[in-house]
Amino acid sequence: MGVTAVATMKDVAKAAGVSVATVSRVLNDDDRVAGETRARVQQVIEQLGYTPNTLGRNLRLAATHRVLVLVSSLSNQFCSGVVRGMEMKAAENGYQVMLAATHQDPELERRFLQSLYNRSVDGMVLMGARLPAEELSAIGKNYPLVLCCERVEGARVPCVSIDDELAGYDAVHMLVQKGHRRIAILSNREIASARKRTAGYERALREAGVQPETDLMVERYEYSSAAGMEACEKLFSLTEPPTAIFCISDDLAAGVCRVLRERGLTPGRDVDVVGFDNTPISRVFVPDITTISQPRRELGRQAMQQLLLRMEGAPCERRDVYLPHQLVLRESTGIGTEK
Repeated sequence: MGVTAVATMKDVAKAAGVSVATVSRVLNDDDRVAGETRARVQQVIEQLGYTPNTLGRNLRLAATHRVLVLVSSLSNQFCSGVVRGMEMKAAENGYQVMLAATHQDPELERRFLQSLYNRSVDGMVLMGARLPAEELSAIGKNYPLVLCCERVEGARVPCVSIDDELAGYDAVHMLVQKGHRRIAILSNREIASARKRTAGYERALREAGVQPETDLMVERYEYSSAAGMEACEKLFSLTEPPTAIFCISDDLAAGVCRVLRERGLTPGRDVDVVGFDNTPISRVFVPDITTISQPRRELGRQAMQQLLLRMEGAPCERRDVYLPHQLVLRESTGIGTEK
């Protein structure tokens, strides 16, 4: 005999022809919902047998002492350090961390969220959530949910990260201070953190009186060395190539450095290169790569602390926690050599 699927808030919203936020308002007796709409939602709730799994006494009594962390990829070097911080904080409080990859698929995220609805886990941390803000806000109001590293603009859910806009600014401001004016960026505007880093790049240029050029702003949707190599080839096919390149990941920067060397150029002498995240590849690559370092373990610990507060019944408030970043100067921007 098959297992009957548990109806979710999204199922109710779809069947009633309303948003997830409207269903949440009906469940919380919000008087902003019109009477006709309220009646239709309540009828669908009864038909589907949907039962809201809210915080409170029942959740605490059924505690599993497990939390689920969703990451975009299990091979991501940056994420591994953050997850380790979560594991340490969770263990201190008697919780076990489980890990799953979403591959940036919002439907897969929704499937994993069933673990919250059916009480298979007590809470969840999303790293790189792709669900819309309205849906995350509605879920976070009823279940322990925290975002880590990647904000979702407008989501009323606690989030722990660095200030990505300031980090991007700091990286490019350093290049500007070295005299660069043709500075390229490898970014990905589909990702919130990348958009913020790009905004910092643009602010640093404009403060220096330099107008950002679209030819120097290359979109790359994979954070890989292969994508960095491809982007670098594109940049150096320009009539006037850049003199410096800011990459929003170390893997992209490693690919850039490889192509520069193949072209007979020396990173840090002929072209300055900056990465992001301070992952192992930035330290073992030759030359070693200037990068923005994030406090990975502390990001994980702080995110888990926020989740523990939610699991204890604290109200879901939009609380953005920003941790400090650091610009780490290395050979790829000419440290120890003459420019």
